Amino acid sequence: MRRAGANLMADDYHDHPALSYSTGKALLRSPAHYLHALTSREESSTFDVGHAIHSLVLGIGAEVVEIPFDSYRTKAARDARDRAYADGLVPMKSADLDPIREAAEAVLAHPTARAWLEREGAVELPLFATDPETGVDIRGKLDKLADIKGRKIPVDLKTVIDARPAKVFQSVRDQDYDLQAAMYRHLIELALSAKSGPGVIIAVEKTLPYGVAVYQLSHEDFVEAGNLKLRTILARAQALRDNPDAWPGYPLGTHVLTPPSFYLADLEERFAK
Repeated sequence: MRRAGANLMADDYHDHPALSYSTGKALLRSPAHYLHALTSREESSTFDVGHAIHSLVLGIGAEVVEIPFDSYRTKAARDARDRAYADGLVPMKSADLDPIREAAEAVLAHPTARAWLEREGAVELPLFATDPETGVDIRGKLDKLADIKGRKIPVDLKTVIDARPAKVFQSVRDQDYDLQAAMYRHLIELALSAKSGPGVIIAVEKTLPYGVAVYQLSHEDFVEAGNLKLRTILARAQALRDNPDAWPGYPLGTHVLTPPSFYLADLEERFAK
């Protein structure tokens, strides 16, 4: 079993083949999406915003480098951006840096968010372990691992469009943040031999006024959903390891599209006279 490690460079961590939240999320879609995620590291301005805010808030991680252009339409701008990526930096256009700084300041000015970030515990902590039931190697990099009377609480900073509860719930559902929380709990228990508590999400909006809200995924439905997703990806990863030539995509055939149980009731409520 691999133990916690804090001395890995960012590229070393991301290039490691162990199952992670991001590749596991792809495996929930299909093995074909998982294979693509293993071989294709995506870079985009959307990810850059999140990385930059993380760097400014946590004071660790990839360094943000200012690209002195208004857009990437020119070759010079694109070359500067690509050099930054090649050097493991986060490129940000000059016009984009001020909003990112303001969003980071909003997080640090929020009493609850700051209290979680200032608790005793490691920041940007990479953890590695082997799942004992499947033999699948797993990894995760925790934004913050808060220590509360010996109980380890993973704290994750998320950039969102809307930090209200209903919208954050949609993000948890659509981005599988419950899976991420379950994987972090599993890693903490295996790699650190410690007891883990429910994960905390610090949600900061990407636009003015950069609203901040803090949520803990402690509801039993989130815990069970995350555990179910984790068991699913571990079983799938084990099956693919044992049969590496089987990389199916979505199931073949024509399928009946089934709406969720609340679909019609929601419409009737919305359009009732």
